[in-house]
Amino acid sequence: DANATVAQVQAASAALGRALAGLVPAPAPAPAPPAATPPVPAPPEDPPPSTENRGEAPVVARVEAAQRSVVLTKGASITISAGAYLADGTKAAAKPAWSSSKTKVVRVSASGKITARALGRATVTLKAGAKATKIAVKVVAKRQPKVSAVKATGIPKTLAVGKTAWATGLYSPANATGVKIRYTSSNPKVASVDKNGAIKAVTKGTARIAVKAGAKARTYTVTVN
Repeated sequence: DANATVAQVQAASAALGRALAGLVPAPAPAPAPPAATPPVPAPPEDPPPSTENRGEAPVVARVEAAQRSVVLTKGASITISAGAYLADGTKAAAKPAWSSSKTKVVRVSASGKITARALGRATVTLKAGAKATKIAVKVVAKRQPKVSAVKATGIPKTLAVGKTAWATGLYSPANATGVKIRYTSSNPKVASVDKNGAIKAVTKGTARIAVKAGAKARTYTVTVN
């Protein structure tokens, strides 16, 4: 209508806008963002293998006896010292097991006591772990000559601190009966020696290692450096 006023035109436009708004659906509300998923904790790492002792027995590196042979009269007994050692020369907790090759000739106890039962020869074996040593035993009817001389092998002139050497005592005549070999040190704080002949260098200095058999003895000087 040409005669319509401006107010009327504006009112008609507003009414038309409202009518059109009713025909167009309102936009759907935006979906809510998904809830944040909490992070999954990583599984714990396996602990490193323990370096502590798991209970395995230390490996025996050698078995030593105070002597390698003995002659006994029938019915006599002697106890020979022996022990097992680790690779560093430390004495192992394991004790050697003793056995005789001929129990009718020689009997041996768990503590190393050797008893001559009949004339003949037998071999006494000391074993700890995979290591062993042997003692030759001869049984005779009568006592033989006394020891006239003694010596030792394996004793070095010099020995580094912390190291171990192994002495083996020998006597003559070899058929002397009932002879036990013993070892001593004049200065154990420098170089000690145990009953089996294991010489341990402790600190710098000089010590004399004595080897005794019967009434005879011989000394060796060891310098620890």
